[in-house]
Amino acid sequence: MLIGFVWSMAIGHIIPYFWRDTCYVAYDPPSWTWVFGDTPCGYIITTYTDYYTSVAIFVAMSSLDISTFTLLVLYRRSSRLSSTDEVKRRRRVEIRFFTQSCIQGVLFFYEVFNFYYVTTLNTEQWYVFMTSTFAWEFCHCFDGLVVVMFHFKRSFIRKSSQATVVFSRASEVRSTKKI
Repeated sequence: MLIGFVWSMAIGHIIPYFWRDTCYVAYDPPSWTWVFGDTPCGYIITTYTDYYTSVAIFVAMSSLDISTFTLLVLYRRSSRLSSTDEVKRRRRVEIRFFTQSCIQGVLFFYEVFNFYYVTTLNTEQWYVFMTSTFAWEFCHCFDGLVVVMFHFKRSFIRKSSQATVVFSRASEVRSTKKI
C-alpha cells in the first residue's frame, strides 16, 4: 500500500509536464538558473508539487529522525547491562544508518532552503547561480558521497589482491576442465 502511495505521488508529480507549452521547468542560460513556466500551471508546479512536497518530505524525515533518536537513547538506557557482542554490533549498524539519515536530511534541508529562500536575497547572477543551480548539484554529489562513506567496505581495498588471485585460480580450474 505504501509503494502504491509513493507511485501515485510520483505520477501526480510528473503529469503536468505533459503539457510542455504551459507546464515546464527549463534552464535559462542568461540567468544560469532553472525557471518554472510563468503560467498558472507553472505556479502550481512551483508551489504545490515542488515546494510543499519538499517541505512535507523534510518534516516527515525530521520526525522520523527525532523519533529514531529518542528510541535509540531509550533502548541504550534500558539495555546497558544486558548487551551481547551481537547486540552491540547491530546497535553500531543502526547508529550508522541513523547518522547517514541525519546527514542526508541536513543536505536536503540545505538544498530546499537555498533554492526557495537564500536565492531570493540577492539578484546578482553569480550569487543566484551559486545558491541555486550549484547548490543543487553540490547536494546531489554529497548525497552520493554520504552513501559511499557509510556503505563502502574498507576491507575491500586491503583484500583486492586476494580477490584477483581467487578469480585467476577459478579461471585456471575452468580452463583445465575443458581440456
